[in-house]
Amino acid sequence: MIDEEKLNTITGERLKECRKALHQTLEQLAETSGYSVQHLIRIEKGRQRMTLEAAEMFASALHVRKEYLLNKDAYKTLAEKLKDDLVVDDGIYQALGNLLKALGYTITETEAIYEDSKTGEMCNSNEYDFGEWPCNMKHIGDIDGYVVFEHDGNLRTLKEEDFKKQFPTFMKLNSAKYELTYYDFPDRVLLTDDNLNEIFDEIFDLIGFVMDRQKDIRKNK
Repeated sequence: MIDEEKLNTITGERLKECRKALHQTLEQLAETSGYSVQHLIRIEKGRQRMTLEAAEMFASALHVRKEYLLNKDAYKTLAEKLKDDLVVDDGIYQALGNLLKALGYTITETEAIYEDSKTGEMCNSNEYDFGEWPCNMKHIGDIDGYVVFEHDGNLRTLKEEDFKKQFPTFMKLNSAKYELTYYDFPDRVLLTDDNLNEIFDEIFDLIGFVMDRQKDIRKNK
């Protein structure tokens, strides 16, 4: 547990770091945040606690997360946090896919339907030339109503509706279909992406149940 003096030092350093990254002077931040220069100096030097209200004002002025300023986590921007969340989610789903494979199941994507952000038109992946995507933009993923992407080498995130306005030619995955097989059995089970997510959710529930049972066993020993 970090004591208050150490926490004040860290939050002050983070505030100064974010201010400097935007090449803002103390006077400029004071003007945009509504706090006096003297107040900012005391916070940056760790002599005064940064309140939640102050962190929200500074975060808005400096385009960073208030959680970062308050030393709640290490993600300075929303884009950084969401990208990491996507990496974690992808790792979890890969692990679950490997688990099904170890049990003899194979999941094969049979169809991917994409939505044209400009027209709303749906098309199959083999009907669209993905070379038309902006060459200076790399799509990373979608999560919690946001699109995470790299544009001109900068990591960014936008709400889906704002992303569609800024990149109207982008094709977004709308839905997918899969085929589930068991070893070399001739039977085939067709799944939508919702069906596949339901399977993974059931596996999560089972893992959670086992972990809770293990905790109960340890408590009773």
